[in-house]
Amino acid sequence: MIKKLSFTHKESGFMLPLVLFVTALVFLIISTTVHRYQNNVIMTKNQIEQLKIETLVQMSREKIKQELIQNGEIENQMDISFPYGEVSVRITSLTPEKYRLFFTITTNNQSKLQLTGFLKSPSNAPTSF
Repeated sequence: MIKKLSFTHKESGFMLPLVLFVTALVFLIISTTVHRYQNNVIMTKNQIEQLKIETLVQMSREKIKQELIQNGEIENQMDISFPYGEVSVRITSLTPEKYRLFFTITTNNQSKLQLTGFLKSPSNAPTSF
């Protein structure tokens, strides 16, 4: 014979608080999981945007190096368009072999960033200034 649990058959109101507690706990776990997922989605979008910005900087530096190798000199201002966005570079010559680059980057999602970098003239570039 199966023994019945006494607290499940008494009608003193024990089951309602237990059900409410379990329901609240499940709701709390689900809402926390959804909130963490939303934060992860936002963080992933920001990381992708940061990766695009870093890619734009590297691609524009290589474009400037190629122009320096081909022409032997570079302009003071260059506006370069890439699939991920636009880069405006202001170039200042520190020495005949070293340049300061001021990047203004605008991605397709309208994120803007300004940063400064330095470029050393490639060894096979003509340096006749």
